[in-house]
Amino acid sequence: MAHSQKMVRWGLTAGILIVLALTFWVKLSIEKKKNAQQLEREEDPEHQAALAISKADEALLQNHPDLALAEFQNAIDLWEKMEGETPKWNALATRDRALQLLKTLGRNSEARQWAETVFTQSRALFQAAPTESRRQKAYLSAAKNVSNLEDPLHRRHQPATAEAALAVDATANIAPLEAIVLGELSNCFLDAAKRYAEASATEDAIALLEKATSNAKKAAPLREDPSEALMAQERIATEAMQIAEMLADRQRSREGKTGSGAKANAETADPKDADVGSLKPLADLNALADRYGRMALDALDLELEFAPEARLLKQRQAALYLRLADRGAKNGGILDAVTADYAAAVRLRRALRDAGDVKEQRNLVRALEAFGIWKSRQGQGIEILKEAATEAQALDKKDLDIAASVYGQLAKALSDQKKFVEARSFAKEAYDAATEFAQKQGKTGEKEWAIAALRYARLLRMKPNPQRAQALEIAQKAKERLKNEGSAPVKGGTSKEMEPLIRALDALIDELKSVK
Repeated sequence: MAHSQKMVRWGLTAGILIVLALTFWVKLSIEKKKNAQQLEREEDPEHQAALAISKADEALLQNHPDLALAEFQNAIDLWEKMEGETPKWNALATRDRALQLLKTLGRNSEARQWAETVFTQSRALFQAAPTESRRQKAYLSAAKNVSNLEDPLHRRHQPATAEAALAVDATANIAPLEAIVLGELSNCFLDAAKRYAEASATEDAIALLEKATSNAKKAAPLREDPSEALMAQERIATEAMQIAEMLADRQRSREGKTGSGAKANAETADPKDADVGSLKPLADLNALADRYGRMALDALDLELEFAPEARLLKQRQAALYLRLADRGAKNGGILDAVTADYAAAVRLRRALRDAGDVKEQRNLVRALEAFGIWKSRQGQGIEILKEAATEAQALDKKDLDIAASVYGQLAKALSDQKKFVEARSFAKEAYDAATEFAQKQGKTGEKEWAIAALRYARLLRMKPNPQRAQALEIAQKAKERLKNEGSAPVKGGTSKEMEPLIRALDALIDELKSVK
């Protein structure tokens, strides 16, 4: 019995020892396998690349950009050794992160090199599957980066944005483009149009402007947020208008034409003389600018349907109406259309003007002045200019130049209708405001003061009750100040923009001296 129990104990002990030994062996095997897997994972390029990105993020948090860039490059090198699409996209995304960091640091020379590489790789991915939206967007985005960092002295013949935009646009014949791609496409076409315009390639610029605006219009109904889509459409149309304006103005300058703006250089015109009509520029370019402006207005109208009380939208609407009106007045636009645009701008500015809002008060005065000048060309602007003069009285002292301009334009309109007594009183208001402004601003206000002085002196010598001695004194004083102290860029000289003013003063002085 005792022997049997002893054998049982020995058996149990042996079993326990065997179990312990097996457990230890299994645990040791598992640990060994884990270590092998850990070592294999650590040596895995994908893991190493992810670790490099983590180190780059840590370096950025500690403000070590060069270390971050080195880790970005390490991750890129690892991903580029791998097979498959995912590593290529990871490498591209990391290059883009490095590019943005270099741009933030202002290291544009290095950023340009990275941008070129991103562009080349994005183009290769796009060409492999040109109808895939992810590749289209990456290609367009890379093109914009290259364009923004391009050295102006070494611009490629065809901008990167034009190359990418035309390639992506061509795929629309195969499969419809998504809204986000259409948005990027519009921006690229717009950028390319601007660059062609700057290079005087007018026809190419116009063709690209048409594509920019048409794609922006296509994108609008496809976006989830209608107001955001309309805002993008408005922005594209507004910028297209500005580029078309630049093309038109440059063409006019080449042909030696000098269009007259709303003010039409009227400051130096003698009230005894007839107004000189504005010269007509190239009608097609101005019509193009006007069409893009109307497109922006249409988008704004729809935006206001979603946000009828949005003050910022109304401000942009008023500014756009005034801009279109000014261009119409300058370029011989249709009378009724220009009048309607000015009236709309004034109506909106009146509605926006609140008590104490200095900026909107200033905007209202300027809109009224421009409208009044336009109507004066038809002999009907005096009441509008009088309203502008009344509103100008509420302006701050720092806006005395605006007040002086309004009073001066009213004086001119009155003198054009032979109302010289009333014109003289407003000319004096303009002269006093300009004098105070020049005293506060120094040389900055000299030109405005001299214009006001010329106008006042001219009206002082007019009947009834001519005051030629005072007129001569004011004219001589203005000429002396322009020659010796005015807005001359070189001490003792006079700038070219002052020369017509000085000639007008000389003619008036000679006339006043000749009259006994």
